[in-house]
Amino acid sequence: MSFSELDSKSSFFAEFIIRKGVKKGDVIAINLSPSIDLIISCLGVLKSGGCYLPIETNYPLERKKYIFKDSGSEFLITTSDKIDELIAI
Repeated sequence: MSFSELDSKSSFFAEFIIRKGVKKGDVIAINLSPSIDLIISCLGVLKSGGCYLPIETNYPLERKKYIFKDSGSEFLITTSDKIDELIAI
């Protein structure tokens, strides 16, 4: 992926999460495995004015819940295969 593509995709993602309600200063939890999607998400969150909170995918569920709740985050970025596990957060 070129820098131009990365910039474009992260800007598109930033616009998407802003439309979903993310505001400047919001904490957005990210629960993604290391990948290009993780990089795009982190950059998109920063471009939206928010700050990202990485949550390791291999943490136990209770640890993930604690981190998410303790952070005060109202948003969670994850993959569809993890959503059933994390929906209880």
